Amino acid sequence: MVYSGAGRNLSDHVMATETRETASQVSSSVKAIDPEEQWLRRRLPRYLPKRPNDIYVNNNSNFKVQELRGVSLLSESGWVVVHGLGSAVPCAINLAHSLQAAVHTPTALHTNTSSIHLSDDIESSLDGADQEYHSKGYAAVHIKVSLLQNTNKENFVAKESNRTVFIWLTALLVTLVLVVLRVDDVTPTISWWVVLSPMFIADALNTYFCVIVLIRMYLDGVLKPAALRALWSFSVLTLGFTFKFLLCRKLMEPTQLEYSAVMSPVFVLLQLILIRACHFN
Repeated sequence: MVYSGAGRNLSDHVMATETRETASQVSSSVKAIDPEEQWLRRRLPRYLPKRPNDIYVNNNSNFKVQELRGVSLLSESGWVVVHGLGSAVPCAINLAHSLQAAVHTPTALHTNTSSIHLSDDIESSLDGADQEYHSKGYAAVHIKVSLLQNTNKENFVAKESNRTVFIWLTALLVTLVLVVLRVDDVTPTISWWVVLSPMFIADALNTYFCVIVLIRMYLDGVLKPAALRALWSFSVLTLGFTFKFLLCRKLMEPTQLEYSAVMSPVFVLLQLILIRACHFN
């Protein structure tokens, strides 16, 4: 009886392991990129996005595989972008509508068109005809399929970003007015700390809004984008605050600090912006 129970437990463990392996294989096969799309991705211009949520369609693509992959991406991240190049534009439109019909959650479609330069080996695979290979322009369509819940999150983040820009511009305007009054000796007794106080207040408000966005994104389960956004926002705010603090110290006591030390946070911020721009490109 002991050996029988042990054998039964062992067989149950083996069956559970096989079930998990089968499920993982099915999941990985759903997320796998169609070989035709892999071939297409390797020949795309460098400026086109090649994110996991980008689906590139041509006339030889496996429609069912791409539809399953799109549904899986929608259920995980809430958005997917379907790209149709050249004569594959109707196929991309059909795939976007199929994804919209396949999910049971209300979705939104955002369509953009562009003209891109492709080599003829891409377009010949779409048309099935042999041509001389050279680059020329083709029409392209980019359709973003997103769940309405995810769209609301993006709108919330966009509103907070617009509010941050508005606060910063307002503070900059007030600060410039105070600087003019201080330099022209209209208010000679006013301190430079008071002159730059609107910028410090703007930093405090922007920090508050960044914390709100971080908490909102964390509660929505968007952990990695929330952490990256918070890291970037707090880095910019910290460097900006440091620059304004050192500038006030320099204006109050001109002999205490060198201008190179005052401008060092700006130099660091420019380097971070350069790295971020290269990352996006």
